[in-house]
Amino acid sequence: MGVTCVCQVPVADGKSVQQTVDMVHKKLEQLGAVKQGSFCVDCETYHATGSVSGQPSKLLYVMHNSETPLSCLALFENSPCLVADGNFDVLMVKLKSHFQNAKGHKVECRGSRFRYCDFLIKVGTVTMSSSARGISVEVEYCPCVVPGDCWNLMKEFMQSFLGPSVPELPSVFATKPEGIFAASDCVDTMTQYLELFNKLRGHGEDPGHVGKTISPGWPGNASGSPGRSWTKWLERAKSGLPCLGCCPVTRPRISGRRWMDGK
Repeated sequence: MGVTCVCQVPVADGKSVQQTVDMVHKKLEQLGAVKQGSFCVDCETYHATGSVSGQPSKLLYVMHNSETPLSCLALFENSPCLVADGNFDVLMVKLKSHFQNAKGHKVECRGSRFRYCDFLIKVGTVTMSSSARGISVEVEYCPCVVPGDCWNLMKEFMQSFLGPSVPELPSVFATKPEGIFAASDCVDTMTQYLELFNKLRGHGEDPGHVGKTISPGWPGNASGSPGRSWTKWLERAKSGLPCLGCCPVTRPRISGRRWMDGK
């Protein structure tokens, strides 16, 4: 996986969401981009039960990406993320006494993939409860993993088909300790999708958090941090948990069973 940028595309004046998506498709095809299948990113929201009286409950986001079908991502607000096997959803069902699914808050983004030279472009429609909420565009520059080395090139390419809708450098890169020269990974991509989903849920609010938009922390120190039971991580969100090797950049692959057992 290279460097990715996920942004929202405004609906064109006098056009519907689908008509605007078709316009973006046409611009990409005029550039010479070739359509290569479809993609899907989804997000389920869970409320942590047993919170202190008078305080909003913590939110857990479980996300899936068709690009990584054997893995899913769990992001507990303001804490490290967890990259787990795809059957993590089954575990969430067994934890229903601790986490309640926020019914009606599932968000999906579906659309088409395009390839143009070293760029992979995904244009999708974001829906919630079967209602279209907006349009997303993900652009990935595949040969590079360092945002600081390729952002200007990516921005110039996005201007060719997005025009004035080109976004600024995603904040997920700038807020890392190493800045924009830290290697990117799949967590950065999904964090951008989560920020977009929360923006499109309605007036930029998260479920149960009035006036707040989630910005999940990623301290970048997962490898080498002390092990802790995964159930304790879900309940307390205090441990720095290791990635299970989905991201090829700097994190070592470890046994998922040993990590879940807190060893």
